[in-house]
Amino acid sequence: MRNRRNRGFGLVTSIFVLVVLATSSLAMISLSGVQRRTASLSLQALRADQAARSGLQWAIYNAIGSGTCPASTTLTLTEGGLQGFSATVSCASTTHVEAATTSTIFELDAVGEYGAFGSADYVRQHVRASLHQGS
Repeated sequence: MRNRRNRGFGLVTSIFVLVVLATSSLAMISLSGVQRRTASLSLQALRADQAARSGLQWAIYNAIGSGTCPASTTLTLTEGGLQGFSATVSCASTTHVEAATTSTIFELDAVGEYGAFGSADYVRQHVRASLHQGS
């Protein structure tokens, strides 16, 4: 009598174990995908930072070379790892005279971007610098 009552118990246990293993496998696969996506976005954010820094260096070079800077310029980057990124650079300058010495202060902002705002692969980084040029 005891054998009839326990009949099928092993099947229920086996099905339960299979369901638990399948659920665990799906969770690990999902986590792996999220982890891969996070690593990819981190790399893109670093590239956006480098795009912004490239724009900032361009603005510093122009400010030092000509003594002036454009109000806003967008650079489309096409080389190497920054292909597809853009750098938007803005600049404001003020000139001060103190004790017969003229100096110019440049306030530079640069934004590196990739993708369209709202898309899954959109990244944006912002950097600033101040440059003092005296004569």
